Amino acid sequence: MAVVKLVIILVLISSSVACVSTNIYIDPQYKKASQNQIKPVSQKYPARIEVEFQSNGKLVANGYSMLKKEVMRSIRETGVIASDDSASMSLMVVANSIGNSDPNSANKFGLRSSLGITGKSNEGLYEFTITVIRANGKVIKKSYNHAILVTKEDVPKSLNLKPVERNQAFGILVKDVILNFIKDMQDKNLLS
Repeated sequence: MAVVKLVIILVLISSSVACVSTNIYIDPQYKKASQNQIKPVSQKYPARIEVEFQSNGKLVANGYSMLKKEVMRSIRETGVIASDDSASMSLMVVANSIGNSDPNSANKFGLRSSLGITGKSNEGLYEFTITVIRANGKVIKKSYNHAILVTKEDVPKSLNLKPVERNQAFGILVKDVILNFIKDMQDKNLLS
């Protein structure tokens, strides 16, 4: 009988934990490019790759290693740029977290409403700036927004979005931004 009571208690606990779990979604409106849209290059472009992580425009040193790892992984996967500390071209990626932890706050991204979420949620909002300084001194600067939504609600099934793991969410944002950037450059006959 004690075993039956224990099983019932465990079932009740696990079902109540499932009810309070959160879902994490990546806003699909900022994903403009995919890996199969990136044109292969005959020789990778060598570049010094630098990163900076900010929160509301202020440098946050403890975000550096996470951002650097995700930027390097995403760049490697494109097959277009090779990291080379002695290269004459440089590429700087700045990720600025502009999210507001207040779940009731309005923001310029409008993610909750675009995904059909009406209840309380938190958004991780990011502004990415990528600056390339070419060997000839020409500066190219591009900005991209992206967002993560953390909510207890499910998004409408019609959006066909799947929740992602918390430890993967930021990496997905970085990859989307790098792919968007490379595609934008290739559309201008750069990095192609």
